[in-house]
Amino acid sequence: MKYQPFPGTSVLAIVAALCFCGCGDDSSTNPSPRHEAFGVDTLLTNLEYPNGLWVRGDRVYFTETNGHNTSYGGAVRLRVYKLASQTDSLLKDHPNCHDAVVVTEDGKIYLGSYVGSVPGESGRVSVLNPSTLVESNVCELEIAVKDMFLESDNDILVIGSSYLPDAESLYRLAPPAYTSPNVVKTGLGRTQGVAALGSDIYFADYTAIRKISGDVTEAWFTKFVSSLSASTKYLFYSDQYAGEIGMIDLATKHDSVLVSGLHYPFKVRWIAETNRLYFVELGTTDGEYKDGTLQVIRGIR
Repeated sequence: MKYQPFPGTSVLAIVAALCFCGCGDDSSTNPSPRHEAFGVDTLLTNLEYPNGLWVRGDRVYFTETNGHNTSYGGAVRLRVYKLASQTDSLLKDHPNCHDAVVVTEDGKIYLGSYVGSVPGESGRVSVLNPSTLVESNVCELEIAVKDMFLESDNDILVIGSSYLPDAESLYRLAPPAYTSPNVVKTGLGRTQGVAALGSDIYFADYTAIRKISGDVTEAWFTKFVSSLSASTKYLFYSDQYAGEIGMIDLATKHDSVLVSGLHYPFKVRWIAETNRLYFVELGTTDGEYKDGTLQVIRGIR
């Protein structure tokens, strides 16, 4: 079963309904992205429904999932973009997992995916050896995996989506093997992205950005977003249906749009060392989601 934004509804129907409401026209006549007070560079074009995204050093790892997450068919693969040489290469064609990616300090590439359908109660995590490019299973999870995040201590957070009130929604996998999942939170519902800042965990669902501090989970900001990434000052987000990348000041909760007019922006990743925010666009229905992009925003302070 392919991923569908809402159960029982086709991707095309959801897109049409959202566009009718004025939430991000995805046609080829859509205006060029409005780049506010920041520099924006397009690194790659013609990507096929790019989904997973992670940055380690001078390499940007991303997955394409058109053959898995849409009805159009196409690529399912893991690729890497080298910032220094401005070149990209294929790492793995048709990996077992492809909806989320993180890269640990030792260079190993961890991938996550839902199994069957989302929302659902089945997912898995795998690891790709960077030397041999052999993928191995790490663990099976009782949640439809949506996103992963690598914490500062190299723990991996894995979040998934489910309708079950007692679903194991958020896991933490500990190094070095990552094979013993620890359930952090249950019953979080239809989740989206996840990010951590210190001991606080932020995640998104279809109504709000929520914050987990210890045993307390609170609705931190009322906004539908797809992906999250945090600096010490801002919480960055993608709003795929509004076609926007933005940031919320952690102290004041002031919400600022960085880039608008995008074609379903999805994952975002902040890199503190270079003050850059990387993101992908899924693409358009007109282009059968074979016109996605990898972009970066410069100059955020």
